[in-house]
Amino acid sequence: MEDIRQKIDEIDAQMAALYEQRLDCALKIAEYKFNNNEKIYVPEREKEVINKNVTRIRNKAYKGRYKAFLQYIMDQSKQLQEEHTEWLRKENH
Repeated sequence: MEDIRQKIDEIDAQMAALYEQRLDCALKIAEYKFNNNEKIYVPEREKEVINKNVTRIRNKAYKGRYKAFLQYIMDQSKQLQEEHTEWLRKENH
């Protein structure tokens, strides 16, 4: 049991680092979109990203859960981008 818990801790540490990297990228995208007057939320792109990544899951029983996980992460990214865009607006005016 302890070996499995240690493995989960290692995975969680990797996920935390990857989550930070993903949000760092989301901020860069927000800046690009702000500078190019683009919308933060593009439903077609979001659907494309989720569908592409769900196909990477081999265990069919996990696909729905992974889709929900991705949706949550994308929702968090959009929220961060909106907050960052608001900050950029204030800084530029």
